[in-house]
Amino acid sequence: MKKYKWILMICVLLFVTSLPIEAKQGNIDFSTSKGSMSVSKQELDILNEYKNGNTDKYILQRKEIVSQINAYSYVDDQYFITDRYYDDYDSISMLIPLQAAILIPPDFTYEESLNGIQFYSLTPTVTYFWESSIVSIKTQYGTLTMNGGLWEVDGKRAFCGNANLSPPRLGYSLNQPIDVSSNENLRKIMYYGYLCPRRSYFSFC
Repeated sequence: MKKYKWILMICVLLFVTSLPIEAKQGNIDFSTSKGSMSVSKQELDILNEYKNGNTDKYILQRKEIVSQINAYSYVDDQYFITDRYYDDYDSISMLIPLQAAILIPPDFTYEESLNGIQFYSLTPTVTYFWESSIVSIKTQYGTLTMNGGLWEVDGKRAFCGNANLSPPRLGYSLNQPIDVSSNENLRKIMYYGYLCPRRSYFSFC
């Protein structure tokens, strides 16, 4: 009788392990999301303190946030986000609605590149992705807070036109990217809104 019990247990185990398993999406709890992509004044003050080298001062606040959103798998011993985060998520901007911007270290950068490897695809494909920590840019209309990002599509410089969507990562195929050279209105936006000659709208122009 004992022998049959063992056989039954083994059969059950084999059945369970053969079931399809969902791809891991990460462990962060997004149920606490506030839905806003704005960084609070308190967070900005702390991020500015980071720039002055005062990171140890806020380790307990970071630890508390990590506990609240269950981000233990993605931080180092100082409770700062590491590259491990990108194994499951596309952008650190996803931390902003969680009011977890202070988990991003001031010198943080993440890069994905083909490093000269030839890549062939029938559709336009992201061949370079770079993301940085949160920066604040002062304009005549107020302060703009965001994390930096750079892309290349088929080896050509590209930019993300919708900040509400996750940024495309290395290897992503794009359905209908817009060629700036063939769109007059987009060319005007790029000319006057980025590195513009008169620097009249934004401080980074």
